[in-house]
Amino acid sequence: MRFNCVIINVYGPNEVGLRKELWDLLVSLKSKFLGPWCLGGDFNEINIISEQIGCSRRDRGMKDFNDMIEQLELIDMPMLGRKFTWCNSQDRAKWSRLDRFLLSHEWVKNFNFKLWGLPRLLSDYSPIILMEDARHCKPKPFKILNAWLLHPNFLSFAQRCWSRFVLEGWVGFQCFMKFKTQKEALKQWNVEVFGKVENKLKCVEKEAHALDLLAEDRPFLPTEIIRRKEVRGDVWRLSKMLEWIWLQKSRMNWALEGVKNKRFFHITACSRNSRNSLCSIVVNDSMLEDPIEIKAEVEFTEEEISTVIKTRDGNKAPGPDGFNIAFFKKCATSRMKQVMPKIIIEVQSAFLGGRNILDGILIANEIVDGWKRSNKKCLVLNWILKRPMT
Repeated sequence: MRFNCVIINVYGPNEVGLRKELWDLLVSLKSKFLGPWCLGGDFNEINIISEQIGCSRRDRGMKDFNDMIEQLELIDMPMLGRKFTWCNSQDRAKWSRLDRFLLSHEWVKNFNFKLWGLPRLLSDYSPIILMEDARHCKPKPFKILNAWLLHPNFLSFAQRCWSRFVLEGWVGFQCFMKFKTQKEALKQWNVEVFGKVENKLKCVEKEAHALDLLAEDRPFLPTEIIRRKEVRGDVWRLSKMLEWIWLQKSRMNWALEGVKNKRFFHITACSRNSRNSLCSIVVNDSMLEDPIEIKAEVEFTEEEISTVIKTRDGNKAPGPDGFNIAFFKKCATSRMKQVMPKIIIEVQSAFLGGRNILDGILIANEIVDGWKRSNKKCLVLNWILKRPMT
């Protein structure tokens, strides 16, 4: 694979002002060297306050450093093996992470890089090495993409797959098997029908541009008017899908509030994927790097699992099956509406469509008033069911 890139070895000056001049120089060079950037070396600056121990605060320099990283749209590669790269080797030890690699997202997309901190021997500095990890742990687990919900055929396909699989057994077993079958069907549907959204978007954008150029030369024919309307709809729908895909991968909520920078979400998703990689663990003072050994050692307590489930948001998957809350809102709600009237008592008045929470109060008042007017004796019970504390 041919990969044109820009590699820069950096040494940051000791003074904050001189470092700021260096950061500004790097930003100005970005427009002249357009390939994917790789910056590595001793930046003499930290990214966050937790990257130092026993040192004086350096808020100004840290802000300038982060501004440079943001302007260059770089990913700060997380370091494995150790936390810091520099120590003053004194009795009152001071630690800092001054050395690092900053990569453009194209690097992370095309290579499986890992940054390791190596043992510090006689020097105050620990060497670092950026190397490609050729290990393949396992295929990525299945997960519902929220962008699927925007496809016009998704809902009907999901309902059809759910309904056509019939088997005997208790309800829990039936649901388990139906979800298992649904998962395999959606994987195949994603490849054959949903496809590569980015490629589809490029095609329809190209066609939309061609239609615009045609409109500049002559009036549209009736069929061309219809086609341009269809293409514009496809551009909007595919753009929205692509935005949702990167929003979900980046785990950011900014797009819901109006920010639609897909490149930003792409960079955030790549950075998150690097941070979440579990490449090694320490067990009984011994480091394990083999994926099979790591999988065998990593165990989660019931309390940890319970905490994760209770604190998840709607975009998280409720279990290892990969079906998130958005899927159930889209597919299960319509099915629940059909059975809800059969399992809810007629006198239930709250939280149901077509019924008002005040109906019960009004009916109770009318009954009491009727008893008063007829001078009948009655007994009124105020029964409050309180949700148990968990």
